[in-house]
Order: sequence, then C-alpha cells, then structure tokens
Amino acid sequence: MLYGVSANRMTLTKTRKRLAMARRGHTLMKHKLEELMRLFQDEVDHVLETQEAVEAQLRDVYTLFLLGKHRLRFEPASGARCMPLLQTHLAVSTEHVLNLKMPVLDATAKIEAPPYGLLETTADLDDSVRRLQTALPLLLRLAQGQQRLTMLHREIETTRRRVNALEYVLIPQIEETEQLIQMKLDEMERSNISRLMRIKSIIRKEEV
Repeated sequence: MLYGVSANRMTLTKTRKRLAMARRGHTLMKHKLEELMRLFQDEVDHVLETQEAVEAQLRDVYTLFLLGKHRLRFEPASGARCMPLLQTHLAVSTEHVLNLKMPVLDATAKIEAPPYGLLETTADLDDSVRRLQTALPLLLRLAQGQQRLTMLHREIETTRRRVNALEYVLIPQIEETEQLIQMKLDEMERSNISRLMRIKSIIRKEEV
C-alpha cells in the first residue's frame, strides 16, 4: 500500500523525474569518489617520497651535528651556541580540488651567518647547518601533504556514505514507489475497462 502518496499520473511523472535525478546524482558521486581515490593515491605517493627525503636530510643533519660536536676543541658553554638562527618565510595559499580548499605552503629558510665562531668549529657542523636549511622546507611540505591526505580521507568517507545512501536506500525506495504507483494505476485502468464492458453489455441487452 502507498502511504501519503497519491496514485495518479502526475505523481508517477514526478516520481520518475526524481528517480532519474537520483540516478544521475549517483553516477556523478561515483565519478567524484573515483577521482578522490586517484588524488588520494597520488598524494600518498608524494607524501612517501617527501618523507623519505626528509628522513634522509635529518639523518645527515644529526650525523654531521654529532660528528662536529665531538670534534670541537672546546666544549661549548651552552647548546644554544650550536643552534643556527634561521630566517624563514612562509606563504600560505589554497588550491581548489573538486569542492575542497587544499592548503599550499611555500616556505624558504635562509641563514645569514652562523651564530658561532668559525675558528672554534668544524666543517661538519657547517654542513649540518646547511642541510638543516634545506630540510626545513621539506618538513613543511610533508606537513602540507599530511594535511591534504586528512582532508581527502574525510571527503572520501563522506562521498562514500552518500553513494551508499543513494544506491542502497534512496534509489530502491523511489523505484518501489514507482512500481507501486504503476501497479495501482494499472489496477484502476483494468477496473475502469471492466466497468465499461459491463455498461456496454447492459446497453446491448436493453437494445435487444
């Protein structure tokens, strides 16, 4: 039985239009989900590549720093003397990917002069400082990639839920409603035909 739905031609036409719109939306959402999955995989590859570069840079930074520290002729009075003063510039913008505003970070690091005396330090310490200057933009790029992955993952989950809701809930309900309306209209049509045939039969009998 139909509850709250009038079984007439106008309702059937509206139901069919709604079903066509739901199917079209389901198709578009599936295409969006596929594109999001492709973007997610590309971003994963990019993040893994950046992570490997960051780990290699930091490994060299720590190795050279430890070597340089152990080769110092005089023990520094404070660890702060071995920390370089980096001048960083960070530009933050957004990139529109489908309906997402993805962050884009553009960072540069620069060292005007090392905050320690060159005579009392080794070349390993200088190399460590230079590699740290290169590693900082990579770290920010890695953070950017991880944030983009988080946003893409959330959008994928949301889109997948919408696709499932359309495919397994809304579209079957509309199809069932359409079938019930069509069955009711067919039944009414058969009833009208049967009534007309009875009327026609009565009229023929009266004419005889």
